[in-house]
Amino acid sequence: PITGVGFLTTHPSLPSLTFVSADIVHWLTSHLNGLDNNDQAINLMNGMLPEHLVCHASGDFTKSFVFGFYLYH
Repeated sequence: PITGVGFLTTHPSLPSLTFVSADIVHWLTSHLNGLDNNDQAINLMNGMLPEHLVCHASGDFTKSFVFGFYLYH
């Protein structure tokens, strides 16, 4: 939590390393050079979906990355 994005407490119905989309967007804009706004961070996250680097917590890789209180892993 000090140097990276925070993950939710382990829960049997959620995949491991689950995080809130708003948290990762804030972390990316704060820590990556060249990402100056939320739209750029959201585009980056959406680019990771087809590569299966991130996924909606439901396990559906076809769901777009949405900013807010949405869960991904």
